[in-house]
Amino acid sequence: MLIQSHVVAVTLVAVLAAVALAQTSIVAISHRGDNKNYPENTMPAYESSLRLGADYIEVDVRTTSDGFLVAIHDETLDRTTNGTGLVSAHTLAEIRALDAGGWFAPEFAGLQVPLFEDVVALVAGMAGRGIYVDLKMASAQDLYDALAKQELQHRVVVYSGPGRLKQLQIIDAAVLVMPEAVNTLVLNASIAFFDPLRVVAFNDNDFKDRVIELAQSIDADIYVDRLGDADVPEVWQDAINRGATGIQTDKPGPLVEYLVASGYHA
Repeated sequence: MLIQSHVVAVTLVAVLAAVALAQTSIVAISHRGDNKNYPENTMPAYESSLRLGADYIEVDVRTTSDGFLVAIHDETLDRTTNGTGLVSAHTLAEIRALDAGGWFAPEFAGLQVPLFEDVVALVAGMAGRGIYVDLKMASAQDLYDALAKQELQHRVVVYSGPGRLKQLQIIDAAVLVMPEAVNTLVLNASIAFFDPLRVVAFNDNDFKDRVIELAQSIDADIYVDRLGDADVPEVWQDAINRGATGIQTDKPGPLVEYLVASGYHA
């Protein structure tokens, strides 16, 4: 009887410990991949951030003139390739012929702008990882089809304007759509518009206590950008203390190390 009671007690402690870890787990989101060490939005940047332990890689998605989804942040090719002009005005073949790495450092010359489907395939092969999609210019249906092809549609959060997000939710209510909080007025409108709303995006401008409390009142996850000067341990901890359940960073390695050391990440 004593042995049984001891086993029960040990089991209960283990269960409570697991629950506590789950309650305090913070999602690490790598902004444009490991962009401090590799050219942003390239396959090596995504691969590195996943090796470093990021839960989500943030991927900017745009559409070529012939209808293919590619991973690139800017509306134009000028900053991160040796090309010029609008992404939407070029075919996939034209964009894939460009150098998307030489601007960052000579050793990365020859890297290509990735197809979104290649990024999806990379993440699909890694259990427990997902994509934080920043849907810049693409249809909700095209995005969903690319994700569903690899059965990744339920391992993403999608950030975009309310129209595209609603279209995604109509296609599949289980997809996690993530509008920007903005303020309490806008967030209340989003709560009414998206049913359910399970995750909300925050940046420096809207990460305010009243807006955070409103997101918490519907039990939504709170994913906040901590970039630039805010991308440091003391600010990460402040975000956690104030209710963040996910942090987007340009420093995935240091963030994951901090979360693990602080008991916020397995």
